[in-house]
Amino acid sequence: MAYYVTKQIGRHRYRYEVEGHRDPKTKRVKQRWTYLGRVFEDEVVEAQRARADDSRERIVAAILQLLERGDIEVLTVDVISRAARVSRGTFYRVFRNGKVAIKTAIESVYTELLAVPPRLDEPIASVAVERKRLARWMTALLETVLRRPGVHRALVQSPLLSKLRLERVENNAAETHRSLQHYLERLVAAGLVETDSPERLAIGIMSVGHGFYKRVILDRQERLAQMLIESGVETICRATFGPS
Repeated sequence: MAYYVTKQIGRHRYRYEVEGHRDPKTKRVKQRWTYLGRVFEDEVVEAQRARADDSRERIVAAILQLLERGDIEVLTVDVISRAARVSRGTFYRVFRNGKVAIKTAIESVYTELLAVPPRLDEPIASVAVERKRLARWMTALLETVLRRPGVHRALVQSPLLSKLRLERVENNAAETHRSLQHYLERLVAAGLVETDSPERLAIGIMSVGHGFYKRVILDRQERLAQMLIESGVETICRATFGPS
């Protein structure tokens, strides 16, 4: 099998193809070098950049996979490097330390992690339509936390990531709460929901989400997720619109 080698001779680099072959007389494996030409500086830089990008992607992917299998405390540089199949030297050429690598990996999935259901700002229709709309919205909201549970746990468990969680995850939750409260106020105005405090009702609905998050993600009960989603959505719809 052939492979390629770049040799530094003086101030210049040269590219060779190296192919192993077995001498028919001695039965020994020998190498045949074929000169391919000089490698210019821009080619070297581009090749180095490509290798760095590939290593970065492998390290990030390894971290995300490791988080789904264990807690963030076990993610040492050695563990990450082995999972990514890179050397420690390569790791440190790409990332300054393990903390930076973990933060980079988690930031890479924020768009996916923080995706929320569409805003509840469509025109209000009948009770039956709005019951289904709220059920779909709440189901989508609860399913959001099932995306990358290991990353969610890391955000809660690690002091390193607490600032990220405060800045992004909690701000995202606040926006979701405002959207829900506004929707409930519109339902009350339309005469479809009876409550003297849409704000408290919104808090109650969001607390179901928080309880689901704790039970499924923090307590590692993913196997109960579907049952809890169905029962939670049914409870919310009954509390909001009454029995169906």
